Amino acid sequence: MKIKINPERLKTPIREFYLERLEDESGVSGTGVVARGVVLPSGRVVLEWESQITSITIYNSVEELNEIHGHHGKTLIQFLPKRRHQRRHTEKNLKGGG
Repeated sequence: MKIKINPERLKTPIREFYLERLEDESGVSGTGVVARGVVLPSGRVVLEWESQITSITIYNSVEELNEIHGHHGKTLIQFLPKRRHQRRHTEKNLKGGG
């Protein structure tokens, strides 16, 4: 069985980010970088918490993540700059070089 790759999805790179908590309302996670994550080409978000007991959570969108964990601006989603190797990899796949 050969899997077909949707070339439109290859045009959308995976975006990396971290959650920066400015104020800890609950007193549980602290402040600073509290989680790291990626936004997939589908728009879904995978988040890994940076705590003693780590966990991974999947959200349907960045907006959903922000609604749950943004705490009305007290936690910021900080996107990292796009990496050079990521751009080359995406361009190579689009040209059929896999």
